[in-house]
Amino acid sequence: MRDSNLVLWNAALTATGNSGWLAWGPLPAEGVDLWLIVPQATGTTPTLDPKLEDGDDGTNAVNIIGQLKQITAAGFYRMRVTSPRDYVKLTLTVGGTTPNFGTVWAGLVAGPFKIAGE
Repeated sequence: MRDSNLVLWNAALTATGNSGWLAWGPLPAEGVDLWLIVPQATGTTPTLDPKLEDGDDGTNAVNIIGQLKQITAAGFYRMRVTSPRDYVKLTLTVGGTTPNFGTVWAGLVAGPFKIAGE
């Protein structure tokens, strides 16, 4: 189940963008999943490089706490992250010629979920 309060991105993605800071508090020791749903990848050689950063004050990034392998196709992507800091934000770096990833959804999902087929 996705919690709308934990959404980092839910918008069309055609250029590099950053989410706002999400005040989470320290992420649990067992971590949380960052889910990223990419409905399409069109244009000439579209690339998407997502990374999750943390911070102490909701203004300045301290560390990259997770970075997915470069995305070049539509799909469901996830990574497990943890952080002792109170804030996280998502950076989505887009490359290629006229890239369009559609309405991308990204958010934090608590709990150890097993995805069918994994």
